[in-house]
Amino acid sequence: MKPKWRGKLVFLDPWQRGRGRVSARFIYHLPELGPSFLTRLFSETDITLSRDDRQAMDWLGVGKFSLCLFCGNVESPRVQGLPVEEFNTYAWRGSAAIFSGSNGNLALMNQAPHPNAARVFINWLLSKEGQTSFQKGMNTPDLVMESMRVDIPKDPIPPERRRVPGVNYILMDTPEKSDQEPVNKLFKEIIKSK
Repeated sequence: MKPKWRGKLVFLDPWQRGRGRVSARFIYHLPELGPSFLTRLFSETDITLSRDDRQAMDWLGVGKFSLCLFCGNVESPRVQGLPVEEFNTYAWRGSAAIFSGSNGNLALMNQAPHPNAARVFINWLLSKEGQTSFQKGMNTPDLVMESMRVDIPKDPIPPERRRVPGVNYILMDTPEKSDQEPVNKLFKEIIKSK
């Protein structure tokens, strides 16, 4: 909120699906930040929204903005020679979030053609062997997916990005915290008040 950052922040558009929307929902539900922080962030900092992760990273790399909030994939711009770095938010104190994003959800459809086969697959996927395979296959340099199971090897997860015992994690995949409507309502009010 310091005046020196006014006009120097870019944020992935929270109206569209993806990292910006999930991040805004996370901030909304953080007790120490919440709606009041989002209101101040979007009304006092002259923040710019980007609908394109690559565009935001390019702006950051050429110095148009100093900070890109909740941008990702810094490896690609760095390989291209752009001077960008990523804050290690996993090491920050306080609350942290656990959310599945787009690839951590599973559903058993009503009247599935082979419901028993689906149940067998779901049972395997949630087993120790299944979660070990899922965790190993889902991790890339840009995306880290740690299984909620604590009894499987965490080798695919970089040590600095593993869940830490004793940290108060906020589970974002509850019905209340998954509801985007309160956040959207807040953004409508913020935009209206500008």
